[in-house]
Amino acid sequence: MQSDTAQTPVVTRAEVDVFLPAEAELTFQGQVLPQRGLLRRFTSPPLRLGEDYTYDITATWTEDGREVTKSRQIVVRAGSRVTVDFISSEAGERSILRTKVPMP
Repeated sequence: MQSDTAQTPVVTRAEVDVFLPAEAELTFQGQVLPQRGLLRRFTSPPLRLGEDYTYDITATWTEDGREVTKSRQIVVRAGSRVTVDFISSEAGERSILRTKVPMP
């Protein structure tokens, strides 16, 4: 017998949006992501609810003939969305905006 109440799926992944120069190489945990462009999106594998997960992110590009490398370490949880900005002049070395996705 089926229940009439709809089940809301539990969000078990985190999403990370990274803003960086279009030609930059982006790595997550040492793995190069094949995407290109000013905005790169990463969706985590399934995560356990209520636990913190850390990702090391590195962006490398050439600016004025010199190689620029910037790194961030971010913390995500299942259902969260994190935005990392490597290009904003106001971003600074620590700029990470965390926005939680509402959990059901």
